[in-house]
Amino acid sequence: MPTIMTTYNGKMRFRAAIRDRRLDIDVAAGFGGTGPEPTPPELFAASIGSCVAAYVAGYCERHEIDTTGLAVEVDYANATGPARLDDFKVIVRLPNASVGPQRERILKEARRCLVHQTLTHPPSIEFALLDAPARPADHPRTVQEAR
Repeated sequence: MPTIMTTYNGKMRFRAAIRDRRLDIDVAAGFGGTGPEPTPPELFAASIGSCVAAYVAGYCERHEIDTTGLAVEVDYANATGPARLDDFKVIVRLPNASVGPQRERILKEARRCLVHQTLTHPPSIEFALLDAPARPADHPRTVQEAR
């Protein structure tokens, strides 16, 4: 299973290690962020958008549909009770293609995106806390193994 390690850098700034890359992350000003880097909700929406774009691009390229200018716009709203993101609107833009009867097939392919499928089939999520006195045997996966 792939592991992404996110570390706290102080002042509500974080860095995620993804394979051999580093991604700086901020939080919203209301949580003490300063704003220059993307926030977790923005990264979440970007994950949906980039996943949909990849699936649509793959479909279009297999069917020789022009992908020049392909873009995916993702809008969302904040919801409460509990706090979460909601009301996602995903718009696929193919400005240089006339897809005609392929429209529904392209939208079907967009919905096949792994991130979308994860949202529509909620995953199990397990939380654990390793503090200073915790021993590696207390959790099946240690910080060292996650690197």
